[in-house]
Amino acid sequence: MGILEGNKKGKKIAWRADMDAIKFKTNDTSKYHSKNKGIAHMCGHDVHTTIGLGIANVLSNQKENLAGTVYFIFQPSEETFTGAKDLVENGLFDIIDPDEIYGLHIDPAEKGTVNSKPKELFAYQKAIKIKLKSENNEKEIKSFLTDIIQGFVRNEPNTTPWSLDYLTTPQMGLENEGTIYRDYFILQYAGLEKKNDSILFGANFLETDKEKIDSIPLIIKRKILSSKFKSSFISTEYSGGNPTVYNDPELTKIALQTIDSLYDNKLTKPIYGQIPYFNEDFIYYQQKVPGVMFLLGGSNMEKGTISMPHTPDFTVDDETIKFGVKCFSSLVLERTNSK
Repeated sequence: MGILEGNKKGKKIAWRADMDAIKFKTNDTSKYHSKNKGIAHMCGHDVHTTIGLGIANVLSNQKENLAGTVYFIFQPSEETFTGAKDLVENGLFDIIDPDEIYGLHIDPAEKGTVNSKPKELFAYQKAIKIKLKSENNEKEIKSFLTDIIQGFVRNEPNTTPWSLDYLTTPQMGLENEGTIYRDYFILQYAGLEKKNDSILFGANFLETDKEKIDSIPLIIKRKILSSKFKSSFISTEYSGGNPTVYNDPELTKIALQTIDSLYDNKLTKPIYGQIPYFNEDFIYYQQKVPGVMFLLGGSNMEKGTISMPHTPDFTVDDETIKFGVKCFSSLVLERTNSK
């Protein structure tokens, strides 16, 4: 972590960058491939770290114009959703006390664009476990419970939010107010296993509505207790899942307006809906401090550069680094000097 003190009083702003790679079976043929076999920079964290260092460099060289304090957090283990949580639990906010926190993640939008939205940026990811007494008719129980969980599946008519192919398309993507990536429940897995004298039925899903998540275990319990399997019921509960990035609405509005005012309304684009499958442990900072996560476009369609994280052909246009440093150095400087 780096701490940059300005020459006068002002706000305290934190910038977070993450720096882990991911396990990847496919051979990485890129020029920046990892020296470690089976590890690849297929999520853009090397870009995040470089931009973070660039912002620190720019602001250090403009210290005379800087009010307040900037904290630079370089965090490991975002991919396992443990890095931010570990830092917070081990006293990060005993050392620093920011008024606001910001960070970014590369996304497949065109380079030179910055996207974000208030409230949830990604869908909620949850795992639920239903426990029943062991019976002979396991196939029937599995079919019954599968039907229940599939009953929660929903999406806008004639849409496929489980596909990421449309994230950046004008007609259905995130920049369209009518995007297909809103108001959905996607079932990822449902299966049954026998353990000792019990039957365990598990399911993983994505849900955009927090209120619906809270009611699902109760609905399942009611359906089981109203069925012929009621005497076998033991419990139903969430067994896993992570909180999702939640951008402070007012701060998101201010940050995007600030970038727009600095760059003639050419850089930011509002986005809608919630992105499936991906998530970010940036939420653990946001639970302590108002914050905003940005999506930074890294693709260059003309060159065939597509920055879709966790894909074999993932790459980022190099100009994205320079652009990110310029854009977010300006934002942080403005926020430290703001009233």
